[in-house]
Formats: sequence, C-alpha cells, structure tokens
Amino acid sequence: MKRTLCILLSLMLALTGLLSLSMTSSAVYKVGSTYTFGSYPQTEVTSTLGSKLNALSGAWTSYKYGTVNGHDCMQYKDVTYNGAKYRGVSIVEYRPGFVNHEDIPYLKGNVYWFKWEPLKWRVLDPSAGFILCESIVDSQPFHSNLNSDYANSIIRTWLNQTFLNTAFSSDEKAAIQTTSLDNTSALSSLYDSSTTNDKVFLLSYAEATNSAYGFRSEDFYTTDTDFNRLKEGSDYAKCQGLWYCYDAYSLYENFSYWWLRTPYSPAYACGVEYDSRVFTNELVTHTNYGVCPAIKIGNLNGSVTLNSIAVKTMPAKTYYALGESFSDSGLTLTATYSDGSTETITSGFTCTGFSSAAPGTVSVTVTYGGKTATFYVSIGASSSAVTGISVKNMPNKTVYTYRNDKDLDLTGLEIVATYADNSESPVDPSACTITGYSAKPAGDKMITVEYAGQTAQFKVTVKYVWWQWLIRIFLLGFIWY
Repeated sequence: MKRTLCILLSLMLALTGLLSLSMTSSAVYKVGSTYTFGSYPQTEVTSTLGSKLNALSGAWTSYKYGTVNGHDCMQYKDVTYNGAKYRGVSIVEYRPGFVNHEDIPYLKGNVYWFKWEPLKWRVLDPSAGFILCESIVDSQPFHSNLNSDYANSIIRTWLNQTFLNTAFSSDEKAAIQTTSLDNTSALSSLYDSSTTNDKVFLLSYAEATNSAYGFRSEDFYTTDTDFNRLKEGSDYAKCQGLWYCYDAYSLYENFSYWWLRTPYSPAYACGVEYDSRVFTNELVTHTNYGVCPAIKIGNLNGSVTLNSIAVKTMPAKTYYALGESFSDSGLTLTATYSDGSTETITSGFTCTGFSSAAPGTVSVTVTYGGKTATFYVSIGASSSAVTGISVKNMPNKTVYTYRNDKDLDLTGLEIVATYADNSESPVDPSACTITGYSAKPAGDKMITVEYAGQTAQFKVTVKYVWWQWLIRIFLLGFIWY
C-alpha cells in the first residue's frame, strides 16, 4: 500500500510539473506564483567538469564549522569557468552534529562542485513582495548552544550576513526591505525573543500555518499533507549536511526538515517536518536542518505594465437589426503584460464605434487600460438578411496537442456569408461566435461557427505527442492523464 501511495504521489507531482509547463502564466503575481531573485550554489556538476574546476587556482576558505580530529571540517572556494560561477566544497571531516549516512553521497576526503543558479521563490503576498525560497538552500543550526532566542541566534546572523552577501548583488540587496519580525514563543511568553528588524529571515510558526499565504492552517496534528510546505534540498544543501528522507518506499522521499524562527522552549525551536507537519520540538543545535530564507521586496506587480489587448471571445451577439442597441455580453479579452504574462479580462473595458443606423459591417473598438483592439459586427435589414454561411478556407492549423494547445488558432480561416439576394461577402472570423474546441479529451473536434443566426462547421483533431504516450503507457496515464 505504501509503495502504491508513493507511486501515486510521484505521478501527481509529475503531472503538476507538466501542467505548469503548459499553463499560461498569470498576468500578475499571485499567492503561489514563482519569482526569480538572487543566485546561490545549487546543482552538483559532473565529475568531468569537476576535474577541470579542480585544476583552477584559488584559495580555500573555512566555513568555520569547527574542527574534528584537529582538522577544519569544511572549506569552500568560488571560481568562474566559461562564464559560469561554481563553488567547490572540500569535506575534510563531517561537521559536528551531522551523522553521515551511506545514502547521502557526500563523503569526507572529497571535493565537490556546485553551479551557481538563480534562486526561485514562492510568492506568499504579492503586494508586500513577501517571498519564500522554493527549496532548501543550505543547512545550518539554529543556535550553537541550547538557546532558542532568535534575536541572538547564529542562524539570524548567518541569514543577514553570510547568506545576504553571498546570494544577492548590490542592487538586489538594496531592493530587499527591512521587516519587523514578531519572535514570540509558541509555548509561553517566558521564552519570547525580542522583535527584530531584518532583511532576511525565517518564517514564523504563524506564517507557516497561514492560509492567506497558501498553507494549511493545521500544524502538527494534521494527517493531510500540505504540499506547499514540503521542501526538497538542493545538492549544495545536502553537501552541507542536510538530512533528507532517503527511504525509496516513503511518500516523502527526498523531502527534509526546515527551520522556523519561532522559539518554543529554551532548547527547542519550531520547524517544518519532512512530511509537511509543523513541529515545536526541534533541538536548536541540529546542523542537519534546512534553511528556507524569506524576504520582502515590495509590490511585485507595481512595475508590470500592460502592453496590448486582443479579443479572446466575441460578444454573444454579433448581428443586429437596424436601430438595435449594442451589447458586450460574452466579450472577453486577452491582456498581455510587460513581463510576458497574460490574463483573461471579463470586465472593466469600454466599447465605442457601434452604430446600427445603416446596414453593413461595423468596426467596434474595445479599450482597456489605455490599449485598444477591434472587432466587427453586422447590421442587417430585411433586404440584406444573412441566409447562410460557409467555410471557404480552413484554418492553417488543424492538428493540436492534447492539453497543451489551449486555444483554437483561426489564422487562415475564411468565412463567407450568403444574403437574401444571393450575394456573398467575406466575414471576419472575429465577428463570429466559434465554439466546440477543447484541448482534452483527444480526438476529433467539430467546430461550430455562428454568424447572424447562421452556422457552419469544420473539424480539427487533438492528438497525443510522443512524450504524452509515454506517460499514458509507462506511468499508468490511462487512469488519470
């Protein structure tokens, strides 16, 4: 049963990743959006590249983790090779408090190399620019002695000195705001730590259980997994001694513990377990617990501007009799922003240019956020009533990819209207209501074009590509994909 659940969890996470690749990004940052800011050593490089990096000159610097058997435990150096930056880590002895396990492949006596990569953050509050690292970036103790006072903790110093100066450029550091932090105890006011004003910090117990930030409000006692609290460590964090669940039969394989800043009792601070539960009894001297930094950088959407708009869905009514009033019911727009993101707009726009005083095709201009787009409607009289429509030319694209191709591409589509006097006239597809397309399930889709009460149809096909067939065949995708 446990193995089955593990497989299902893996499939769910894989599906989430695939969906995230195919989804159009939101127009503004929201709770749960991903934001990129700063950089830090993360992914281990190959042995071939590692041997080239070993040959580069540069002095080793002590992490100051202490000595074991008279030796400095761990040292590092940063080098640049072919335009990329790497950090080498020399493990002379295992750092105190870290017990090596055969499943953790970073062994003493060896040198390992890690590439500096952009840091990805999860947005907790876009208006405040409150963001939390998506992964565990390092492994550090909360304090060097049995003291949970966050204001005087070594992890606070490490965050606001070592990490701040390592992960961010001068401009990025200037953008990080100073935040006033509540550091009261989760157990008793006897163990409260004083308020601090920091640039980089850990989440508090209250923040890690705040549903407004996308977390479950339940903590230790919940039996349900909070997928937003599950955190995996980078290769670099594991090299620093991060413990992670190495049980291949566990639902939580590769996930780790990570610290919260909230004190509990004199020797214990709060943290998040590898299974997403929030605990209160993490011994502060543990060196194999993860660090997930949090920062605030101001309104994330303040600098995003609207670039353009386009008609996504035509109004329900596109054919009018003489003297009829205009209706924008059903009209939706696609707004494209300066960061490349898009958003579907359903209200807040204005339409101008409509007149039903005379028969013919009328251009209507829709305005939103200072940007405009145009669509067409028809004005008819009894002598010019539309008696039928037909598809003169099919769209250029008639084959679509399952799930990924969300929208129908009408490029090349030509529609012709026939009138009561047997005359014909081309109709702009944007003046038509077009229905029947969906990116799933796979198969033939009969697309219906409606104009002036008349309809015509054409067919497109939605197919699986090769990698989707692999999901269906080898990952039991026929059940859920």
